[in-house]
Amino acid sequence: MNIESTSKNTIIISLSNDDLQSLGITYEDMDYNTIETRRVIYTLLEEANKTLDKDIHPSGKMFIEAIPDPFGGCVLYFTVFQNDADKEEEKPTQMSFFNYLCEFKNENNLIDASRAVLTSFRNPPNSRLYSNGNNYRMVFKVVEDRPKFKAIICEYSDKIFESNLKIIQTTEHWDCICDENAVEKIGSK
Repeated sequence: MNIESTSKNTIIISLSNDDLQSLGITYEDMDYNTIETRRVIYTLLEEANKTLDKDIHPSGKMFIEAIPDPFGGCVLYFTVFQNDADKEEEKPTQMSFFNYLCEFKNENNLIDASRAVLTSFRNPPNSRLYSNGNNYRMVFKVVEDRPKFKAIICEYSDKIFESNLKIIQTTEHWDCICDENAVEKIGSK
């Protein structure tokens, strides 16, 4: 479980499949109208209050968004609505990770991109490789130096998407060729 705050009124909680299992819920079962989901939300907000030293009450006004993580688990975004007296301008900080979907029209560009990423990062981003028979798509979970990653991958990739929806569509409709550490496996050949 990863808990962070990007501003005074936003909390992001990343949950792995193991985290969801220990909480006794799946992404598919999340529905705020059920007691079980509300129990999980209360538990997560209590943990966030401890971790971030905040005082957010689960019964207060807030917007909750759950997005599946293509690497398993999900990410929950909590936006707490504040009183006008509490509002202040804050510059949001970067999230701890970003998902990118990169499309390659040919195998050579895919291999070259993998080698470039592998040699440019001490800890290469987690990656998965998909194919639809004609093209390749690689999903990256970038944790460090996002501008550097984008600069490198733009040289080789035909398209780059930052949309979780595109990533989910790819994972559902394309064939998974390599479900873990694709960059290391392809780039080291």
